[in-house]
Amino acid sequence: MFEYKKALITVSVILSVVFFGCAQPKHSAYEAYSEFGNDNSFLSDNYQVDNMSIEVLVPTEKIVGDETLKEQKMSDRESLGHDSHYEPLYVVKRGDGTYTVLEGNETLYRLKKAGVKNVAVTVSYPYSKDVYSIDSLFKKNEESRSDFNAIVADIHRNVGGDLQSQLITPSYSKVKEKIKEHHGDPKRVTDLLLGRISFQNRADVIKALQHVNKRIELVAILDRWNLSTDFEDLEAVCYLRTPSGILGELSFSLAFMDEYKEYLSKLNVFLRHHKDHKYAAINSRLQNLKLAFRNFMANKHSARIKLVYTDLLSLANEMNSSSNILIIEGLVQQQEDVLNNIK
Repeated sequence: MFEYKKALITVSVILSVVFFGCAQPKHSAYEAYSEFGNDNSFLSDNYQVDNMSIEVLVPTEKIVGDETLKEQKMSDRESLGHDSHYEPLYVVKRGDGTYTVLEGNETLYRLKKAGVKNVAVTVSYPYSKDVYSIDSLFKKNEESRSDFNAIVADIHRNVGGDLQSQLITPSYSKVKEKIKEHHGDPKRVTDLLLGRISFQNRADVIKALQHVNKRIELVAILDRWNLSTDFEDLEAVCYLRTPSGILGELSFSLAFMDEYKEYLSKLNVFLRHHKDHKYAAINSRLQNLKLAFRNFMANKHSARIKLVYTDLLSLANEMNSSSNILIIEGLVQQQEDVLNNIK
């Protein structure tokens, strides 16, 4: 485990009350989590839970007033609580022990009013509402773009950082590829609406996640910071829901991510071209370098990344150009020294 992961446990415990504001149920689920949210597996969830506590369900729509309750035929406690004749709730893991309600927000409102304690749900992957074809995917996303950008802009005003939003819609052929990647289901394509906010340090990322976690638009968080096998995705992805039910993705990452990825690419080039047994020890040291640099990115102020990046990239380029194993070992040692000597 990385040192920053241990630090986050402490931070998460201290801030657990802040993570769960008035829009969400009171509990201390985040105290048990050292990650920001889900790993990649939640993107393929699709299973039933017959008896989930209603207290861990978080709405994504505001149901105003009691008139909605009075107009429903199934509003009494007996029919809601015992016959279970209500529309199914489709929920997504938020990543903190609670579940976002994608469909069935009004039903959730009525069930709570009726005093129901446990409900049946379908735990699902994130998906957009009323998307059934590639044409409706394009149409719904374009109709929701201004709403998504407004949500992202408001988040940016609250959390700071450097905002980058996608302004160009992907091509028809590219979107077809995306649908194919999602087993032919267009509603699962959630990255046509994109935004990214980069920060100077990890502490600012955590503060941004605190803010987003209290917003009704949040569906789930995908944590790519703590996946030790995935070096190039040092980010947290927030799945946000627009008022029309269309999902988009907002990423929080560190500044100088391009530099980070470029240095890793140089190390990966060497590893791909030097698989012979005589390079085994060197390759092991390079894997450790990747971990060390990732740890440095996560813990240090990003302005300092640029200072070491130039030296590291130069040494990595020399290493890739050399065929002398002794020179290569010396260049690896110099890269290790650069990271070890950072205060």
